[in-house]
Amino acid sequence: MTDLANALRGNPTPGVTDLVDALGEEGGLVERRPNPKDGRSTVVSLTKAGATQQKLSWQQHQTDIGKVFGDLSPEQQKQLLEITPVLTEAIRTRTAARAATD
Repeated sequence: MTDLANALRGNPTPGVTDLVDALGEEGGLVERRPNPKDGRSTVVSLTKAGATQQKLSWQQHQTDIGKVFGDLSPEQQKQLLEITPVLTEAIRTRTAARAATD
């Protein structure tokens, strides 16, 4: 749960716990089980239904993004293609630096 909270940049109690409860108990999208290496902690994983929902959500997200990019002019699309690698590298660098200080 702590790793999940860190990945989400949140507080494990109660935010992530409440989220896991809602996704698991109410939605059937995740399951919890004791960590086999450390019984004091919990492992959270997607259920089959959760993996299916994640795939569908990702596909919808990709469709939505494609529509938005389609609204750009050809020149704007070209500019975006040119700056995307620069932005990607900047994000990777900052994420790595942040992870090193956590």
